[in-house]
Amino acid sequence: MAVAERGPGMNSATGPTSVPTIILQADQDTTSVCQALGIRTPAPVVLMSGGADTFDPAIAPKLTQLIGRGLLCAGRAAGAVIIDGGTDAGVMGLIGRAAGAMAEPTTLIGVAPEALIQSPDISPVGADGGRVALAPNHTHFVLTQGEAWGAETPVMFDLAHAIAGKLPVIVIMIGGGQVALSEILHAVRRRWRVLIIQGSKGTADELLAQWTTKVAKDDDPLIAEILADGDLYAFPIGEPPEVLARRIGRELGGDTTLRQAWLRFGALDLAAVGQQKFFRRMQGLILALSVGVTASVCCTRRSPINAQFQSWVTTSAAGAVCTISSSLRRSSCRSLSAGPTASIMASAGF
Repeated sequence: MAVAERGPGMNSATGPTSVPTIILQADQDTTSVCQALGIRTPAPVVLMSGGADTFDPAIAPKLTQLIGRGLLCAGRAAGAVIIDGGTDAGVMGLIGRAAGAMAEPTTLIGVAPEALIQSPDISPVGADGGRVALAPNHTHFVLTQGEAWGAETPVMFDLAHAIAGKLPVIVIMIGGGQVALSEILHAVRRRWRVLIIQGSKGTADELLAQWTTKVAKDDDPLIAEILADGDLYAFPIGEPPEVLARRIGRELGGDTTLRQAWLRFGALDLAAVGQQKFFRRMQGLILALSVGVTASVCCTRRSPINAQFQSWVTTSAAGAVCTISSSLRRSSCRSLSAGPTASIMASAGF
């Protein structure tokens, strides 16, 4: 059973944040966990995989920029939920501090084994037993069963799947070790795309090197499976954060320009189909009118009122044809209006 608790405020670079929701998960019932989280679902998900070690000072500023102005901005714009390991260490600590510097909050969920987490009401000075503090500026935490790092991985991925439903999930790998490698294997088996930050060192760079050669080092079966079945992409650490934000936005379905282009294409296509149907109906009506006029003229050829009737029929037919032509022109203008666009957007869920 999942139990929701409220923890104390957590400090950030800009001051205290709102109190996070802490879920103590006594089992792996992800449905009850999602309900206890109280977030709106479905939502696209960014799942972070990375190391808990301190990053090289030479790359830490670049990673901070990529996370803050790239990952978090793209996630907020797409309405995504971001999930990480939840501890105040390595990439999770960077994400938490970057989130604290953002003007608007992002749904950020940390998932970690309860047995290895320092209780939120204990200060770092009084910590003991090798437990790790929770990362700052997370909106939610899910504390799982297990007494070793990596025990939380199945829950983390089940939670991501439950939140996303049929919406996209992208995994971003920064640095990392053996636990991160196991997480990438979980992503590959779920057919989720993995974006690896090239130059973040650790397992991330090692995996990319083997991805390039398509040869697993020491015939490692885990890496061999990743190389054979994975959907992996490299993103250089030196690229601007805005480029990363656009890339993540495309993966999560939040590229506004592309979406509007497809919506416009759909509107025009729908309008064209409607015009074709209308023109076919009008052509049939004109053909029927022509046949009727011809038959009437033939039947009245020898009648004393032949000339007058023929003139009336001809004038009426000409008027009918002009009316139909005018209707066709008005229909063409209406078909290219915003009506079809609204229909396409509604059907697409926008």
